[in-house]
Amino acid sequence: MTAFTTADFFAYDSKKWISKAYTLERRVVKGKLEEIAKLSLSKEHENFLGFHYEISDEFPSLQNNKKVDSQWLWFSRDTEEQKRLTAMLEKIILEKDSIFNLAPYHHHAILFINLNLHRIEVGVRIHTDAWIDLDNLRKKIALDWEKERFIKLLKILPDKSEVGIENDLSLMIDDTLSSSEITELTQKLNSLKNSWFFCRKTFLKSEVADTENFEEVLSDILIKFLPLFRFICWSRDNDHIQMKETLKQEKKETRPKVIESFSIGEKVS
Repeated sequence: MTAFTTADFFAYDSKKWISKAYTLERRVVKGKLEEIAKLSLSKEHENFLGFHYEISDEFPSLQNNKKVDSQWLWFSRDTEEQKRLTAMLEKIILEKDSIFNLAPYHHHAILFINLNLHRIEVGVRIHTDAWIDLDNLRKKIALDWEKERFIKLLKILPDKSEVGIENDLSLMIDDTLSSSEITELTQKLNSLKNSWFFCRKTFLKSEVADTENFEEVLSDILIKFLPLFRFICWSRDNDHIQMKETLKQEKKETRPKVIESFSIGEKVS
């Protein structure tokens, strides 16, 4: 596979963010990310069942607030499952300052790769707009046995991975990572606003630009994050917030009402 070149990173220089003139440059990167997605699916097709991938727009659009500062590849729950949750997500989002945030990767937990001018990140993220997944994670790792499972899944990730909250807390994942540190993380999640929970592996541009077969490396790392992603991502079988009952109630409330029949000429009051 073709390496990510130095030019690929410079396609996301701040001078180019709002211009459509660099769309072709960014489309090259988008194509490489799609190759990684397809490669990962070919390696672990069964383990990706229930998830689908998307890639962010390579041109200024409503999705990226009219600026392309990076390129995203992300896996999230499949389309049908997303539809079931959309109404619940939008109810809360409409009440928040993030009403104009249209990026789809903000609304669900994601397994991702992100490339910008300076680095490539690969891992798992949850934005605060993805409140179903975030609440589920909070409640889940508040349980001692689930917290221990969480720590075990973190410790099988690639070397120098980190877990934390954007611009707040970053914990290096190694053998010294403790239960008390995860408790601190859980407490911070309880008051998190307009930010990200992350678990990621980062590569600087200087480390990986023009490295042959690096896409293969990224695919393998993405797959290593997959068990953690399944642990985090809300589903009907991974429900710690009683969302199944809420969805049932929503379905009842939105079910079309039966309209009684009337005879022609009869007055309707």
